[in-house]
Amino acid sequence: MSLGLCGDSVGLTLGSAVAFCIGQAPAFLIILSWYPMVQADVFSTKIKLTHDAQNRTVVDLADPIETHYMHSVNVSSCFLLTSAMVATIAVMTYQISTQGIGTAHIKDEDYVLENSEIVHHPTVTLWNNAFLALVVWSHVVIIAIVCSPSSLHFLFMTFFFIAIAFYKILLPRSQIASQQSAGASSVFPVLLYICGMSYVAGNIAVDTHMRKAQTIAFLVMCDLLTTIVGHVWDSATTFGTVINCRILYLCLITVANLALYTTWTSFFKLRFEHAPPVNMFS
Repeated sequence: MSLGLCGDSVGLTLGSAVAFCIGQAPAFLIILSWYPMVQADVFSTKIKLTHDAQNRTVVDLADPIETHYMHSVNVSSCFLLTSAMVATIAVMTYQISTQGIGTAHIKDEDYVLENSEIVHHPTVTLWNNAFLALVVWSHVVIIAIVCSPSSLHFLFMTFFFIAIAFYKILLPRSQIASQQSAGASSVFPVLLYICGMSYVAGNIAVDTHMRKAQTIAFLVMCDLLTTIVGHVWDSATTFGTVINCRILYLCLITVANLALYTTWTSFFKLRFEHAPPVNMFS
């Protein structure tokens, strides 16, 4: 069964999903006024690990020059930008689905390079680029929080892996590659994604009481069920499949952002102060 039917199988209609994605924006503004600011620690110098009187591990700077250390970066505005991007892309998706692009039945059109009249239409190109920007941005923000305190080098490498992988994954394939499904051209970006997320997993601070690993696992599940499966391994990828996959991703990433922001103090922030990251680079 095509993944394009996944939204209907869970009772999620396009209209209700778009309404949810739009409604989360003002809801997030209210949450911002209730909950404290979310911060992530980012450093660009060497660190050393010491222990205090209670035998807790503390992260200290090996280089005393404060200008080489960026700490307590406010990421609340980053969450807000993600929320705005979700609402905007949801509206764009709804318009493309209901109004069509040069045809009244865009859902039935193949999402392949040969369908150049639709695939390369300015509206569809803007839609694709906006969704790619959202996927990469949301990954970097969530990873920066989960792996905090994190190296600036680590965040840059994560951005590189994620951006290249999803750029390849979200591009429409040729008709032949689409029929062959998981061909060599599709496997490479997936392997690149696996390398990137494995790199992230190796930089999660060691703390069994935190929800960091669960957060990354949920993020991988979102990617697997929507962008990767729907865009890569669906043998008959149509615009209907892509639209449903992207709407589902918008809903899932919204839930992830709201849960991560509201549970920041209880699950993350207090323990981040004494939870050292591993495999960090100077």
